[in-house]
Amino acid sequence: MIQRCAQLSSSLLLAWAVLSLIGCGPKAPDVAAHDQAIRARYAEFIKVLFAENYPACVALTDPASVQTKGAEAVTGAFKQLGTLIKGANLKVEDVRIDSVVFNDDCTTVQVQTSLSMKGEWKKQTPSQWIRNQGQWFLVPGL
Repeated sequence: MIQRCAQLSSSLLLAWAVLSLIGCGPKAPDVAAHDQAIRARYAEFIKVLFAENYPACVALTDPASVQTKGAEAVTGAFKQLGTLIKGANLKVEDVRIDSVVFNDDCTTVQVQTSLSMKGEWKKQTPSQWIRNQGQWFLVPGL
């Protein structure tokens, strides 16, 4: 009886090890693909922001946030940011992504950036992004 329990226990342990190696649960998100996608989406956002294309900025913003805060308020915030960009004489090349940190299921991400000001890179407040229907959207900090 003891020998039979030991065999059963060994079999269960082996089965668990094999299943954990091949994966029997949900598939892990492809972090590299999401990393590439968020970097491209962020670059697109910066390009339209610096071009003062505020309707395009709103289109890249989380639709739920736009609905809650109102498109006019979100547009106004981007216009204020545009004024600061102009005043600081910044260019698209003066913005870089330092890191991206995803949550476990890659549905939200924190993007850490820096700005080059007078030749020195300065960390900025991280931006929050959310994945909705396969697209990344900025969550405005209004």
